[in-house]
Amino acid sequence: MPAARLDAAVALDAAGRPAAVSTPGSIADGPLAAPVRGLKARSPLADTAGMRRRPPVVLVIEDEPAIRRPLEQFLRMREYDVICADSAQEGLNLLRSHKPDAAIVDLHLRDGSGRDVIVKIPARVPVIIFSGMRAESNELERLRPRTRMVEKPYSLTMLVDQLNEMLERASAGTYS
Repeated sequence: MPAARLDAAVALDAAGRPAAVSTPGSIADGPLAAPVRGLKARSPLADTAGMRRRPPVVLVIEDEPAIRRPLEQFLRMREYDVICADSAQEGLNLLRSHKPDAAIVDLHLRDGSGRDVIVKIPARVPVIIFSGMRAESNELERLRPRTRMVEKPYSLTMLVDQLNEMLERASAGTYS
């Protein structure tokens, strides 16, 4: 399976928190010159009419740490609350205990199929499918409302843009 294409480099501080980010084409000097605090919150539920709302909770189910960790860090930098699972069973457990606002699920997990998790996610919850298998993903998009596919390798920025759009549509009730 190919590694995820990252369009942001993340540096961690001594405590392991994201400390800086660099994106391709930035005019910053050096690869990690843009501080994270300079990023605007892009989460659609995080700020409305000047009132601070809770950040959306996103469940990420991905068994490859090289994909899961950068995605988790990038989402946290964008002010999402992120819960992660590295197996289908752990994902199902977190789904029941955390009631996420959205989910990002890999279809091919080491202990089973992400499909088994996706069909158990409530229909109100937007789902982004990670996959290199377009046919299977297309079928799930047809069967389950509020489901979109993002092909591997993927762009973190494009994935978060898709997530924001899906959350905005879900909160506005504009999904068909």
